[in-house]
Amino acid sequence: MSPTLIQMILVGCAMLSAGCAVFVAVRSGKWRETDEAQALITRVGKVVTKVENLEDQLNDLPTKVLNDRLGVAENRISILETRVADLPSKADIEQLRGEIHAVCEIGKRTENAVDRIEGYMMKDGRP
Repeated sequence: MSPTLIQMILVGCAMLSAGCAVFVAVRSGKWRETDEAQALITRVGKVVTKVENLEDQLNDLPTKVLNDRLGVAENRISILETRVADLPSKADIEQLRGEIHAVCEIGKRTENAVDRIEGYMMKDGRP
């Protein structure tokens, strides 16, 4: 075979390859124009939208959960602070102990007085 013939065959193959490439490029660009492709693109778009919405919800979920838990904790702390504010202090308890001790002393003196009166009445024979 002559070198010229080989070169012509190679040029023909190259042109055939280029033609096939152009055909494939045109064909691949037109696949979107079919009804089935449009339906597929629509479905994929809907799925992408749903996934994005779910992603947003999932991103907000930890924040919502944390805010809810924080709100519950704040309420519990408020309740505890109110209860602690109503509790007596150490000074109040000591004052109460002093008052109880004073009342007990008065009770003892009253008991002693009653015993003296009872003894006096028993000594004279009075019922």
